[in-house]
Amino acid sequence: MAKIAIFASGNGSNFEAIAKKFINDLENKVELLICNNEKAFVIERANKLEIPYELVIYQKNKREQAEAEIINIIKKYKIDVIFLAGYMKILSSYFFRSIDIPIIIIVTNVKSELI
Repeated sequence: MAKIAIFASGNGSNFEAIAKKFINDLENKVELLICNNEKAFVIERANKLEIPYELVIYQKNKREQAEAEIINIIKKYKIDVIFLAGYMKILSSYFFRSIDIPIIIIVTNVKSELI
């Protein structure tokens, strides 16, 4: 079974859609929301779906400290897969080098032009 963490910072519509997709999945489960915005509506969505969340505030720490905290949380929950679904922080190369699990980036509302 894959344990999933979703990173989100705002409204949480992508978080909710992903979480609901896995509600009846017997092989995969959303175990955790990681959020960096204590006022984000995504926290209410997580509470409604009874998914625990961890709040990591970057303003209180340097980015390296905040990311080290996230890495410890990921290890504590034994997360297997991360979804980035509207997470409004840029993760450093330190973060990516420090974890060895798949990261899926959800991109919505992107407009592109052919050059």
